[in-house]
Amino acid sequence: METELVKMSPKGQLVVPEDIRDKEGFEVGDRFMSFPIKGGVLFKKIKIPDKKAEFERLSKESARKTIERLKRVKIINLRIGDKTKKLLTEVSEEMEDIFKALQIQKPVILETKI
Repeated sequence: METELVKMSPKGQLVVPEDIRDKEGFEVGDRFMSFPIKGGVLFKKIKIPDKKAEFERLSKESARKTIERLKRVKIINLRIGDKTKKLLTEVSEEMEDIFKALQIQKPVILETKI
């Protein structure tokens, strides 16, 4: 790469030599940050995100994560449902045993007179 002399325009513009543009992949419309350094200025190419594209990307990512969460919740609910069903069956069987035991005993009726 050959060093070229660059001249500032009346508007303060500098032209990046073509071989540097090609090598670095600089394109029309690219944005640069300027940093003052001793004896000159350093220009650093920056990427400014496309708001619409970034919004679409984030929306898709959010939708994907929401679907994953819903799938996990559904799986958890199914697991809880199975455990709950088993627990209710066990409680129901215990309650039947209690009722049988109570039926054996005579109910006690308390009467109060005022």
